[in-house]
Amino acid sequence: MGPSFSPWFTFIAPPTSDKPQLLFSTARTHLPSLRQPDQDEGLRGKWRCGLMNESITYILLHCPFSLEIWSSMLGTRMEVYARIFEVDKVEEWLISWPKARYHNLGGLLWGILPYAICWMLWKARNNLVFQQDVGSAVRICKDIKGLLWHWVAISPERRHHTYGEMLANWDLVLSESWI
Repeated sequence: MGPSFSPWFTFIAPPTSDKPQLLFSTARTHLPSLRQPDQDEGLRGKWRCGLMNESITYILLHCPFSLEIWSSMLGTRMEVYARIFEVDKVEEWLISWPKARYHNLGGLLWGILPYAICWMLWKARNNLVFQQDVGSAVRICKDIKGLLWHWVAISPERRHHTYGEMLANWDLVLSESWI
């Protein structure tokens, strides 16, 4: 009895004829999940600049659009924003994130802020690639704050506060002074 092959075999087998290469080429050209971001002319300039290979670090930290999000979310904490230019990897950025000074709701939100920003930037990138949805920086920042609020839903520190209060007091959240 000979070996059985799945239809996906042609994608992983070394090309032995024009057919597997053609199938791979067609899939790479027409399936968004297999395309390189810089190959899609329709998306170039939307995520955001097309100036570099879009590595994870570039997309989450160094792309001009991502920098706009980080700057907006960090507000007056410019010393933290400046550090983004000193790191070469997302892991390094997360490890170097300043620890919360206070054990209050502001400190809790501050501690998870970089994770929420990275998550929403990744989601925004996927929305662009798979749904051609170009999110605005204002909308993404609002979504980040909503995600933060959701993530601390069961926290005792959040019990006596509202989402509106968090939005109105964002500068206090950043300074960790928000009780």
